[in-house]
Amino acid sequence: MPLHEDIFGIGQVIEIIIRWHEQAIADYNKFNSVTFEQLRTLFENADFTCHFLKVKDSEQKIIIQIPNGQFELYVDWEALTDSYNAKINRKKKTKFSETVSVPTETAYVIEHTCKIHFIDSREPKRASDNFMDLLHRVNRLEILPKTQIEADRDIWDKYIEAQELLLKKNSQPFRIQGYPNLVPTQNEKGETTRYKLKFALDVRQDEEYKLLEKEFLDLGILQSFDSEGSILLKYNDIFSGLDNLILGKFNNVFEREQRIGCRLPLKPLKTFHRLENDVRENILSVKETHFVANKNQIHLFPRLNQTLISLPDNLIDKYQLNFIGFAIKLKMRNKERKIQFEIREVVYAEPKKKGFLQNEKKN
Repeated sequence: MPLHEDIFGIGQVIEIIIRWHEQAIADYNKFNSVTFEQLRTLFENADFTCHFLKVKDSEQKIIIQIPNGQFELYVDWEALTDSYNAKINRKKKTKFSETVSVPTETAYVIEHTCKIHFIDSREPKRASDNFMDLLHRVNRLEILPKTQIEADRDIWDKYIEAQELLLKKNSQPFRIQGYPNLVPTQNEKGETTRYKLKFALDVRQDEEYKLLEKEFLDLGILQSFDSEGSILLKYNDIFSGLDNLILGKFNNVFEREQRIGCRLPLKPLKTFHRLENDVRENILSVKETHFVANKNQIHLFPRLNQTLISLPDNLIDKYQLNFIGFAIKLKMRNKERKIQFEIREVVYAEPKKKGFLQNEKKN
């Protein structure tokens, strides 16, 4: 018998979320007599006993017994949305089968009653804590030997397909630009003994990339791929644009590397910003600062009235500061009776003690 998980309370039903992309729905309906719409209606109206098997670290298989057969669903875990993603491909299809066959070994399968929701790939819905706990338990299962054989066969199928693509691509003639150049080859005596033809290759972008870039334009993404298939995108464009297209319309065409690079523009801090940071970190008596760009002045305002602000000598020497006077901050009301502030500068000619500013009130 399979291991029946009921750790959340007797009879408690776990909500299972499975995302379907438009292309996955079309591929499934093409090869199965029970359609996606029929399954979604069936699952929305009742709870079903589900059998969970581990296929590999990132993939699981769910077997659901339904009228006249069973539904075998292959899913990938999508960490970004905390949900399953239906997996449809040529070698290992999510499918309806009239033959009912469920593994019974407890080491390979977990049985639980679930409420199954089929949702669109872009719908904002996340898994419950019970769902997450069940996911981790399935990941700790052993892989059924038959499933392992299927997984190994799938790896070999992908390898063979890749080799066929390489052979096909390498057998194609090279495109060149313009006319070749003759490059002389000389022997030890400096005599020209032979010539080599040097061609300039015409590097053209594959048609698939052009189709993907066309889809980008509809999303307002203007970037394009380079000759190596790399592209520079904003963070949100990767997950809301590129990933949705790859998992949907281009499901069997592209696969994105999990690791992404990052390019950040760095701007050096202006002198004022460095001084402002130093003041905030080293002088606790300063409440706020105000920089007057056209006069190259900085005004410091204390936290308390009649408080002296002492600037350390190292700051004065570092930024070549000179005391020029006092800045007074006045509070007043405008015509709408809203409070506004105005900074008025009062400059004193007599020299002041180095490093000290004093807040002075004027009537």
